Formats: sequence, C-alpha cells, structure tokens
Amino acid sequence: MYNRVNVSSIFQFVVIAVLSFSLMSCSTESEVNREVGTEKYEKLSSIISKDLNHFAEEIKAQNASFNNQELVQNVALNYYGEPSDDFEAFKAEYVKSTARNKASGTEDDIDLTDRQKQHLGETLGYISSADSYTEYKMYLQAKFDEVHHSNMSLDEKDFLLSYLTIYSTSLEFLNENTDIIQPELEGAAAKADWWDSWGRCAAGTLGGAGLGALSGAGVGGAGCTVVLPIVGTVACGTVGGVVGGVSGALAGAAAAC
Repeated sequence: MYNRVNVSSIFQFVVIAVLSFSLMSCSTESEVNREVGTEKYEKLSSIISKDLNHFAEEIKAQNASFNNQELVQNVALNYYGEPSDDFEAFKAEYVKSTARNKASGTEDDIDLTDRQKQHLGETLGYISSADSYTEYKMYLQAKFDEVHHSNMSLDEKDFLLSYLTIYSTSLEFLNENTDIIQPELEGAAAKADWWDSWGRCAAGTLGGAGLGALSGAGVGGAGCTVVLPIVGTVACGTVGGVVGGVSGALAGAAAAC
C-alpha cells in the first residue's frame, strides 16, 4: 500500500548534497541557455551502479537484506577500506539517511532557487501519479531532458541533473534487487507488483538519498577534492557518500515500506 512521502524531509536532505558536486563548476548567472554535456552524468551513474551492485552481490551471498545494517556497513568497510575518504563518507551519510525519517523541517529551510524547488517538487509529487515503475522512470528521463534543454543557469542545471541521475540510478537498482529490499516476497510475486505494494514508499525514501550524500560533509578536510574520469572534480568521498545515503534509504525502505 502506498505510504505518503514526506516531501519536506526529502528537500531538507537533498539540499546538502549537490553543493560539493555541482558547485565545482565555475558558472555564472549569465551562462543561461547553455547546455551541459550528458557524458558526465552517464559516467556518474555507471560508477554508482557498479558500487551498488557490489553491495547487492555481498548481501545476496549472505541471504540477507539491506535491513541488516551491520552487514551493509561491513561490506562498505571491506569494499572501500579504512582509512579512506569514501568509507568515512559512507558511514556519515548512512547514519544520516537511516535517521532521515525522523528529521523535521520545511522547504523554507532550504537554500534552493524557486526553479529548483519547482522541479524537485514536481519530480517527487509524480510518485503518487505513476502507475508503474516504468512510467515513473520515463517521467524522470523526460524531466532530465526538460532541465537539460532549459534556460536555467549552469549551476541550477547541474544540481538538478545530478539529482535526477542519482535518483534514477537508485531506482534502477531497486527494481533489479527487490529480493534484498523486501525478502519476504519471493520470486515473481516480489517483482510483479512491488510498485503498487511498497514501491511508491521506497521511491519516496530514495528521493532524498542520493544528493544528500553528495556533500561529503567535509570528508578529507576543507577543500579536499578528487578527479573522477569524465565526471570531473568532486569532493573527497563523494561516491562513498552517495552509496551510503542510498544504502541507508534502502534500509529505511526495507523496514518501513
């Protein structure tokens, strides 16, 4: 059954995210009507997908689910290593994400432009209207294209395109791994009606996960950056932070949806 999405909490979680990622580009408000390349976002999606799939393999090998928080954190430790910026970011964002449903706040607490708020609100609001995962994925792609071709500033675009990339990648992972989100539903039954039974709730939980994690929360020290091939310069621990945020959201979905 569909659980109502807490849009205010999602906005509060999302805002922190993109600052260390999208603001690395040196664009100005005069740089409107320019289109950013999409290769950066395709590569970002590929990196995050690879890491999430590793987590899925390890969790399935233990016949467990994302609700096993100790296992998920041990997988992260073994995968990213310690000490490492990605593992530290994973831990920080995992804790934030698993606790996000307890957060309070409103959109007014978030320093977003009106256009960013509008697009984020439309994206999350469409969850309740979509009849299937496929329909919602098509909506996300259409929203990506709309933003990509818009006359917004490059910073505004990068924020939204990054958000949509992380969100879409997370939903793809969810669709392909329903058995480790809701393990009590088996086989074809878990796959066939997951969107109607618990998928909308899970999609709402994931809606705030990806970009909230992109902040890196000061991992590696102020000004610490790394260069990812094609993606470009990002804050240290960015990928680990994203995966931590998504993993925490999946734990919440496994427990509550």
